[in-house]
Amino acid sequence: MQFKTKGIILHHVKYSDSSIIVTIYPEEYGRVAYLVHGINRKKSNVRAALLLPLSIVSMEVTHSPKREVQYIKEIRVSQPHFTIPFDPIKNSIALFISELLYKIVRHGEKDVVLFRFLEESIGKLDSCAKGIGNFHLVFLINLTKLLGFEPRIESDNENCYFDLLNGCFEKEKPTHSQFVEREFGQMLYRISRLDYDCLDALPMNSGQRNKILSSILEYYSIHLHAASVSLRSVEVLQELWH
Repeated sequence: MQFKTKGIILHHVKYSDSSIIVTIYPEEYGRVAYLVHGINRKKSNVRAALLLPLSIVSMEVTHSPKREVQYIKEIRVSQPHFTIPFDPIKNSIALFISELLYKIVRHGEKDVVLFRFLEESIGKLDSCAKGIGNFHLVFLINLTKLLGFEPRIESDNENCYFDLLNGCFEKEKPTHSQFVEREFGQMLYRISRLDYDCLDALPMNSGQRNKILSSILEYYSIHLHAASVSLRSVEVLQELWH
């Protein structure tokens, strides 16, 4: 079946000297792998420059339920990025988000609400001018709302421990080991109340930011029932603010 859809580029890997397999999150499907032949040849309809992480594209594709890897007939930019490819911090955050999504978004599960959230978030990343160091933290917390393990937050949760196992803030230290100390629990609480338009409202140093990131990824690992959400791009982020 052939159809047109928008998609978000997550990952690509070399398949042969002139072909790649690119993983995309289309609006009409869950995560899908596509085979692209003749990448960057003169007559090719697909250019490598279109396949940067988190690029939002319009595609004409063919899908067959009998194939694990589908085909792209044509692809073009749907929502151009003006700063992400050229800003080293934004580009590193885009790599991190695309790697995370590649690992946690499943095949074949259409979710229009998730697609809209990702599309809006990518636009906010591209236009963000202040507090960019907090973007990925706010993104991760907001994403939990769509993945089904949003932290439970009450108005009196400031200055509390954060229980990673049960997804809630506690005034008393949990009896198990999977929790965040008060200092960082308070930061998590404040991050959970931020949006993309006030990212600079919570100043943090590199050590604090990296600790919060590690805690949120541990929270993801617990609630996605994964041994760990291990991402190579985390090391790049951790080095950015030193």
